[in-house]
Amino acid sequence: MASPILLISGPVGAGKTTVAKLVVEQWGAPVAFLEGDRFWPFFVRHAPAASKLEARRRDAKILVQALIASSARFARGGYDVVAEFTIGPWALEGIAAAVKEIPLDYVAICPSLEACTSRVAGRDSTGYEPYAELHAAFAKLGRYEAHAIRDDSAEPGELAARILAGLAGGAYRVG
Repeated sequence: MASPILLISGPVGAGKTTVAKLVVEQWGAPVAFLEGDRFWPFFVRHAPAASKLEARRRDAKILVQALIASSARFARGGYDVVAEFTIGPWALEGIAAAVKEIPLDYVAICPSLEACTSRVAGRDSTGYEPYAELHAAFAKLGRYEAHAIRDDSAEPGELAARILAGLAGGAYRVG
């Protein structure tokens, strides 16, 4: 049986990378950590698109597919996987089908719009406006609402501990 994949998701500015790194530090088995943002530089020359937004959405979809394919390869090779990127619950059915026999867990870190805007302001001069629609998409996760952590005041270490405790209890399993 393949090792499990944990997807840590949430809107831009949620703190996914910081929390995921803390989760990996406490992981008890051989683990591979895949940061989705590290896949962006692989796009060297972009394919034509009707708009910049359309190109970004297309490339993000390709990036998620590559992230999941890489995660599955590590899992099939005996490594537990922690992968982080902005992956909405709308993609989980396709992801679960792609990884088939691999146990899949999903956590969405979903701070308020104000918290995400503040975090992004310190690192991105374009502001949060390009991400506001995506943030709104995480407001209601439907059947995956129980996979959401909505807390602006928790420190990253506390969020990592919550995730690890939830994993131990099977709270984040998809399917």
